[in-house]
Amino acid sequence: MEWEPYDYSIVYAEPYRVQQLTNNWRLPFPIVLVNAITFVLVAGIELAFFRSMIAWITSYVKPAGVFFYLGVPYLCVLLLAKVKPDGKKIHFYL
Repeated sequence: MEWEPYDYSIVYAEPYRVQQLTNNWRLPFPIVLVNAITFVLVAGIELAFFRSMIAWITSYVKPAGVFFYLGVPYLCVLLLAKVKPDGKKIHFYL
């Protein structure tokens, strides 16, 4: 039988997941840390820079606020999960 080295790259490519937030508070399911950080950053950028534009749009279309503050960050998370330049996930480059 020929010796084959074990490929550890699969183990290191696994995303870091968080379930226990504090000693007393635990999520019912683990979330990928990169996705959570991306969601919070995009929502924060929207609040900091695009709040007045979003408020103007939501004055005409009420459900647009939910789309902008929940839908757009979630779509950004999905986009970053799909984009893989050079076969690596995009957050390795950020």
